[in-house]
Amino acid sequence: MGIRIRNQTISYPTLLLAGVLVVLSATVLVAMSTSATAFGFYNADWDGASGLRNTANAAGAESTIVLNTSTYDSTAANQSISIVLSPDEPYTDSEQERLEEYVRRGGTIVIAEDFGSQGNRLLRGVGASARFDGALLRDERNYYRSPAFPIATNISTSPRTDGVSQLTLNYGTTIRNETIGNATVLARSSEFAYLDRNRNDALDTNESLERRPIVVQERVGSGSVIAVSDPSLFINTMLERPGNRAFVSLLFADHKRVLLDYSHHSGRPPLIVGLLILQDTPLLQALVGIGGIVAVFAVSEARNRRHLIDQWVSGSEATEDPTPVDNDALRVWLFNQHPDWDADRVTRITAGILSRDSHNDDNE
Repeated sequence: MGIRIRNQTISYPTLLLAGVLVVLSATVLVAMSTSATAFGFYNADWDGASGLRNTANAAGAESTIVLNTSTYDSTAANQSISIVLSPDEPYTDSEQERLEEYVRRGGTIVIAEDFGSQGNRLLRGVGASARFDGALLRDERNYYRSPAFPIATNISTSPRTDGVSQLTLNYGTTIRNETIGNATVLARSSEFAYLDRNRNDALDTNESLERRPIVVQERVGSGSVIAVSDPSLFINTMLERPGNRAFVSLLFADHKRVLLDYSHHSGRPPLIVGLLILQDTPLLQALVGIGGIVAVFAVSEARNRRHLIDQWVSGSEATEDPTPVDNDALRVWLFNQHPDWDADRVTRITAGILSRDSHNDDNE
C-alpha cells in the first residue's frame, strides 16, 4: 500500500521516513542559522540583539555583521559606527590596534559592558580612558520592575541624546568617575542610585546615593569612543523601553554603515558564519559556483541515462524473442535517438545501459 507518483508506488513507511527527514532537516537548518547567545545579533529572543539590524535600517544605515576585525581596515571610518556588546573572548593586541586605528581615522565605536572584563580591556586597547565599575547599579526610587532596572533620568543635551528623556538599564553597572577625564557624560542615573557591591539588594552604610555616569563619549584621534555601562540596553526587550530605541537610533544617525561586531562572541550560528565567509571570499564563491554547475550537469546526465535505460529495458521486454544486443548496435541506436551527442557521451551511456542489462540477466 502506498501512493503512486509518476508510475512509481511509494510506500507509507517511506513517506513517513521522508517526512521525518524533512522535519529534522528544517530543525537543523534553524539551529544552524540562529543563536541563543545573550546579546547575539542572530538571537531574536528577548535577550538577543537582532533588533539592532532593524533599527539600523530604519535609521537609513546598512548593517554589517563583523566576524573578523580585518573588516575595519576596509571600512570608511568617518561614515560608520561599530557596536561591541560584552565580548566574551579577548581581542588580541594586533586586533586592538586595528580598532584603535579605525577610531583614530574618524570611526565611532560603542563598547557596552557590565560585569565582564573584556570591555575594559578593549577600552584601554582603543585608547579610551573610561572604565566600567563592574558593581551592580540599583535605584530604589526610579526603576522599572525592580531596583535592578534603574531608570537614568539625567540626560545631557547632545546630538546623541536629542529628544531622549530617560534610559532604562537591566542589571547594569556604571562608569568610574575617576576615569572619565575629558570625556562628555551623555547620561547619568538619578541621585538615588547606588552600587550594590555585595549584591545583598540593600543600601549599606558603606554604599552611597549619587548620580552616576552610565554613558560617556570621548574623542580618540579623529573619532569617538562611547562607553555604555549596560549591554542589555541594546537587547530586543529593552529597546521597547522609553528612550532606549531613540537613543540607539541617534547613535546610528548620520552613519552610512553600522558594524555589528560579532567577532569575539561564542555561539555564532555556523550556517550564518559560512554564508558570511562565502560572501567575503570571491575565490570561494567561484569554487562553489563551479561545484554547483558540475553537480547540475551530473544530475542531468544521471537522469538522462536512467531514462534511456528504462527505454531500452521497456523495448526489450516488449519483444517476444529479444535478440542480444551488442555494443555497436546500441551505439547506433543512441546516435539515432540523440544525433547532437558526441562520441564520448554515447560511449559512457552505452556502457551504463549494457551494465544494467547484464545485471538484469544475472538476476533472472
